[in-house]
Amino acid sequence: MIQTVEVLSARSEIRRHVDMACELVSDMWDVPIEHHVSDLSSQGMWLTCDYPLHVGEEVVVQLTPPARDPAARAPLFLFGRVCRVEIHRRANEPKKAGMAIQFVHDSDIEEQRLSKALVGIPPKLRAPRPAVRECVWVDELN
Repeated sequence: MIQTVEVLSARSEIRRHVDMACELVSDMWDVPIEHHVSDLSSQGMWLTCDYPLHVGEEVVVQLTPPARDPAARAPLFLFGRVCRVEIHRRANEPKKAGMAIQFVHDSDIEEQRLSKALVGIPPKLRAPRPAVRECVWVDELN
């Protein structure tokens, strides 16, 4: 029997809407370069920039978490990898160019500290997407 099911999103954590700066170190640059962070989770972030790096580039990110508790605002140094790049070539395109950084945590402490700092920050609001549905074969129903 064929049954229609809703496909869940592959995102592991909610991205939080932030408006902050971070410094990025890469093999491409001699010095840390400041970038604008528009969304952030403990797993990664989106950087708005005119000249994104290539997918697969390894980076070191320094950022100060936007925590409500002043004691939690100590700078974090995180290793990451560029996992997605968007380049917009026309001035009238609504989105800006940028890149997604996926964090590669060497310890759970950094990930937990960033998760705790993001508590209470609302997620980025987007237009609702239609639910993705797929047909699957079901041998028997319980």
